[in-house]
Amino acid sequence: MMKPPSPPAARADMGVFQSAQTPRVVASTMETGFDARASGRGQRSSLDGANCRAARIASELEAGMDFAALTTTEMVMIVAAVAILIAGIATMLFLRKRRTDRLRSRFGGAEYARAVKEGGNRRHGEAGLDKRTERVESFHLRTLAAGDRARFVDSWRRIQARFVDGPASAVAEADQLLGDVMSTRGYPVSEFAQRAADISVDHPMVLEHYRTAHDIAVRQTKGEASTEDLRQAMIHYRSLFEELVGEPEAPPMRVAS
Repeated sequence: MMKPPSPPAARADMGVFQSAQTPRVVASTMETGFDARASGRGQRSSLDGANCRAARIASELEAGMDFAALTTTEMVMIVAAVAILIAGIATMLFLRKRRTDRLRSRFGGAEYARAVKEGGNRRHGEAGLDKRTERVESFHLRTLAAGDRARFVDSWRRIQARFVDGPASAVAEADQLLGDVMSTRGYPVSEFAQRAADISVDHPMVLEHYRTAHDIAVRQTKGEASTEDLRQAMIHYRSLFEELVGEPEAPPMRVAS
C-alpha cells in the first residue's frame, strides 16, 4: 500500500525547519573544515585561530543577514568596506616593515637586536631607537675645527706613549679624552650609557668598540683587568677616536656678495 502524501501543513513545517537549520549546518560545516585544516598545521597556530574566527564570523553573518535580500548598492558598500579594511592592514604592515628596515640600516643589526632585547619586544625596542634619533637630532653637533683636531691628535699620541710605563692610567686618560672630544663635537656631558646611546645614532659601527673599552676601564678600577686587557681597551678607544676626530672639517660658509 502506498504511503499517503504529507499534508500541506506538514510540508510547510518541514520547510521552515530546514530553513532554520541551514545556517547552523553551514556554520558547522565551515567550522569543521577549518578545524580539520587547523589540526594539520600545528606550526601555524595564529593562522588557524584566524581561520576559526573567520568561520564563526561567517556563521554569524549568515545567521543574521539574508544576503539575497541585499540591494546592489548595499552589496557594493560591503565589498568596498572590506577592500578598505584589507588595504589598511596591508599599508600598516608595509609601513611597519619599512620602519624596521630603516632602523636596522641606521643602527646596524647588532644594536637593533640589543635595543629590541632591552625593550622586551620589537615595538618597544624600535620606539627606543626612534627616541635616540630624535634626541641626537636636537643637538647642535659640529665637526672639529683644525685647531681642535690637532690638539686632540697630539693628546692621543701622548697617551699612547705613556701606555708602556702606565697602562692603567693611559686607559683612564683615553676614556677622559674621548669624553672631551664628544663634548667639543656637541654631545652633552652625561653618564656612559647615555653617551653610548647618543653615539649609536651616527656612529653605530664603532659603538661596540666604545662599550668594550669602557667595560675594561671599569674592571681596571676594580683590579680585574690584565695588561693585555688594557692594550685591547686602547685599541678599541682608538677606533672611536679616529671616527670622531677623523671626520673632515666642515667647509667655511660663503658670504653672499
